[in-house]
Amino acid sequence: MIQAEKELQEALATKEAEIKDTDEKAYAQGMADVTDAYEQQKLNVPENSPLRKVDAIPLSFPPAQPPSQDVGESESEDGDEEGDEALDEEGNEVNKDAADEKESADAILADKNLEDTLAEIDAEVAVDKTAEMSSQQTSDLQIHPTGGEES
Repeated sequence: MIQAEKELQEALATKEAEIKDTDEKAYAQGMADVTDAYEQQKLNVPENSPLRKVDAIPLSFPPAQPPSQDVGESESEDGDEEGDEALDEEGNEVNKDAADEKESADAILADKNLEDTLAEIDAEVAVDKTAEMSSQQTSDLQIHPTGGEES
């Protein structure tokens, strides 16, 4: 009976290893198939389509700069100044420097508001600690009254 249990455990371990190996191979094959299918996709846009003109596509928001691109590199290579314009909340074109200054001012204001809020919280915590220490001292005085000895 013990021999049969050992054989069953070995067979089970072997089957589990085979299943795991098969699952890993199937997963790798599936990933390869998905990658191949993705690489084979092609967007069939006619040559005269307005979608081929990226600058002509209307955006309801200003285009974001890639994180790796520095602000100094945002100017176009051919020297035209169209790259220096951005859109404000109403969709009007504004100078990017002015937009950056507004964002910087907003960030400074947000930092100041955060600092003020933290200072208020710190003040409230200090008041609470003082009140707690005062009440503890008062209760200590009531528990241990000082006075003359009784005779």
